[in-house]
Amino acid sequence: MTVALIMLFVLQIAVKADSTSWRLEDWIEQVGLDTWLEEADEARQEEFIETLNALHQNPIDLNRASWEELNMIPFLTALQVDRLATYLYYHVPLTSLQELLIVEGWGQEAFRRVEPFVCLSPLDRQPDRTPEYKETFRDWVSKGHSTVRLKLSSTLQHKAGYADSDSLRELSKAYLGNPLSASARFLYKYGKHLTWGISAEKDRGEKGVDFVTGHAQVREVGILNNLVIGDYKIAAGQGLILSSGIFGGKTMSASQQHASEVFFKPHTSTSESGFQRGVGVELASHNKRWRGAGFVSYRRIDTSREGDTFTSIKTDGFHSTVSDTIKKGNTKQLLTGGRLRYAGEKLQLAVNALYFRMDGYWQPEEKPYNLFYFRGNEGWNASVDVRLLLGGWLFSGELATGTGNGMAGIVQVSRQLHPKVDAFFSARVYAPQYQAPFGSAFGVNGSTANENGIYAQVDCRLIPFVEIVSYLDYYYFPWLKYRVNRPSEGLDFGIEATWSPSRNFQCALRYRMKRGEENLPTGSVVGIVPLQTTCKRQIKAQLTYSFHDIRLKTTLNGNRYNQGGEEPSWGFSLSQDVRFAREEYPLSAACQWSLFDADSYDNRLYVSGPDLAGTMPFSSVYGRGGRLSLLLCWNISKSLKWDIVLKHTVYEDRETIGTGLETIEGNRSTYVGTALRIKI
Repeated sequence: MTVALIMLFVLQIAVKADSTSWRLEDWIEQVGLDTWLEEADEARQEEFIETLNALHQNPIDLNRASWEELNMIPFLTALQVDRLATYLYYHVPLTSLQELLIVEGWGQEAFRRVEPFVCLSPLDRQPDRTPEYKETFRDWVSKGHSTVRLKLSSTLQHKAGYADSDSLRELSKAYLGNPLSASARFLYKYGKHLTWGISAEKDRGEKGVDFVTGHAQVREVGILNNLVIGDYKIAAGQGLILSSGIFGGKTMSASQQHASEVFFKPHTSTSESGFQRGVGVELASHNKRWRGAGFVSYRRIDTSREGDTFTSIKTDGFHSTVSDTIKKGNTKQLLTGGRLRYAGEKLQLAVNALYFRMDGYWQPEEKPYNLFYFRGNEGWNASVDVRLLLGGWLFSGELATGTGNGMAGIVQVSRQLHPKVDAFFSARVYAPQYQAPFGSAFGVNGSTANENGIYAQVDCRLIPFVEIVSYLDYYYFPWLKYRVNRPSEGLDFGIEATWSPSRNFQCALRYRMKRGEENLPTGSVVGIVPLQTTCKRQIKAQLTYSFHDIRLKTTLNGNRYNQGGEEPSWGFSLSQDVRFAREEYPLSAACQWSLFDADSYDNRLYVSGPDLAGTMPFSSVYGRGGRLSLLLCWNISKSLKWDIVLKHTVYEDRETIGTGLETIEGNRSTYVGTALRIKI
């Protein structure tokens, strides 16, 4: 394996050529989102990946896009969206996506970020250029496009949780079902006006289909700007009171930091958390400047409940043991609220409100660090968010309050200092007393309470073909945190340089340092525990070449972790990707070899690799070993595609893999999966 890696690396230095088809893991690394994914929980990772794939598979038609749809394009700054809208107003219809390169304030990097999520319809399909034809309801329901997606996956090795014993199952020491994970999805879409779909999923260890979700959406029909029935997501303001958007966190690009302008979005993934179930409606005035939205959601959630109280909400969506099924849907949750918004050319102002109620009392186990956590069965939040474009400066922010009368606020400023220099600044003050159970805002792990911080980021493209992005975030926690028994502080710094002399070659180097504080291990000492400093330094180097129909990528990761005065621990990984894709060939393939050596879990490494669409392409590894990944894609016809993936991991420093019910006896693990996509 090592010899193969060296040979491929030498070959990679010798050749370069054309780019091949888009892959999600490459795009994530390119825009710096892997830094956020490494720290997000599994539910948010799944939601994010599936949403990106849905956007890629249903790209936004720039020749027909509304303002709301332009704001749905991920990872553009608000200034870039404004300038794109202006350009489209004067130049629609576009004939080539390459025209985006001449939009003011854009460039090669911005183009690469959005290219997978936009398209251009043929000129003869522009409805606004054939005014004699009026769309009918029959067109809506009969002339759209449908997509069916089926996916199966499993680990081949036997895991301890699949013991065939009823007595063990009753004690939650064995899974109720088989190791197969399966999902099925159907989506119908007619232009921008109508979308409806239904999805079903069975997770590993579950007994039969465990989750079903569906939605119907109607958009831009008279004063009805948006109507969603079924399961949907809401993104309000900066996320201080309510957020279930696709993203919120720190990355290596300033373009990820502005809030979404779209209030309601259908829930199209199989993630079992982070969505509402009911009705959401938004009305707009004739000139679209005034908009009013309201929603009602009523659903059951999973909680750790005893009697009328519960201590926590379960969000992973797994119901594979008896104890999991006891928690399933045992608490009813009602959410209702709305937004009134004014959107002028320079000023946008909105008022948001939320009321929630549950049929049980949320009572987290009392600890000093959670003194200010929400407790009770009902509450409210309200906020004002604003966006002001003034002389090339974009100011945005949100001020929120709620149950307990705590307050939280965030202010963000972005400015294009030079056609090739973007700057972003943010200041946040989230009081410990502020309670927003459904919020997720910019900060450490999406926190909306007990955090103050100052963040600055610069994206520089002054050197031809070179982009340098750096950020610095200083944050302070005025109250205690889990495993931190006094106020503490932290620092997060990152810098990345990318050299892209052509679409066929790219070289990137990244450094990140994250420093924090946590309790010093003191055994049974009671009282105020001294804090120790923790620091993790990471470096990543990546080289990518393409020639003809083959694409090669070499990635080197390294990290060093310090905890107090202890000896540092280390982690390293080396991976080599090879991909083949030719447009006229029905078959394409991707292969990756990876070697890793990480001293401890704190040194865990995130390795990307080929996988099925809608599946998290990054996985964490630690210990010492290697992994081989293979992906085969067969485009049987224009409407039928079949994918198969295999990942085989071998550890050299252990005799068992995993813990608890996930334990595998032996040092090898093999994952297989297949997916089928049918377009109608």
